[in-house]
Amino acid sequence: MYVRMSWGTIRSGYWDEYRKYYNERVASSTAGVAGLRQRQLLRSTENTDEGVSLSLWESQDSMTSYERSEARKNLLQEADHLHHPWAYTRGEYWVKHFETISSTPLASGSADAQVPSFVRMVWGKLLPGAWDQYEKHHYENLVPGSDSINGLRERQLLRSMEDPDEGISVSIWDSLDNMRAYEMGEVRQSMAREVEQLYRGEYWVRHFEVTDTH
Repeated sequence: MYVRMSWGTIRSGYWDEYRKYYNERVASSTAGVAGLRQRQLLRSTENTDEGVSLSLWESQDSMTSYERSEARKNLLQEADHLHHPWAYTRGEYWVKHFETISSTPLASGSADAQVPSFVRMVWGKLLPGAWDQYEKHHYENLVPGSDSINGLRERQLLRSMEDPDEGISVSIWDSLDNMRAYEMGEVRQSMAREVEQLYRGEYWVRHFEVTDTH
């Protein structure tokens, strides 16, 4: 699977309008696009003007075809007024593409689709050639034992299609409390110390609530 991720900050106070645009224009007009498996809108739990539009694709070709289409360009123009002026040059907006290296559903999280979900994203750029070691850490240290972590629904590992040393570790949670309890725990901190030497200084952790899924 492939992921197209559009991150950005919108004008203060415009979130409701942005969400309406997403549901009424983006989600509805792309529902029948070939290869599109799912769309999600995520809102930051720390900055209410920050969000992620995420789409899941069956193939790289289907994702690329949509991105080059006139329909997508028109949708982007419709939303331009919702972003800060000169958002692109201020670094408050980017679009990235990832391949799903690993997706591990877990039994520890609730299966109830009505329960809100929260997403913890760890983005970073690794030292050149360090990806294999980072991926090994994911499979050997993160995935085993994840079923015993309270509220954890799923783990994912995404690798950038533009930069082979860039990736995102994603965890999906039943609640913000469970996510924060894990984040503050010794197990998570210990695992983070095991791979911190693989990063080259470009790194962030962000938290989101999934507001809409199509």
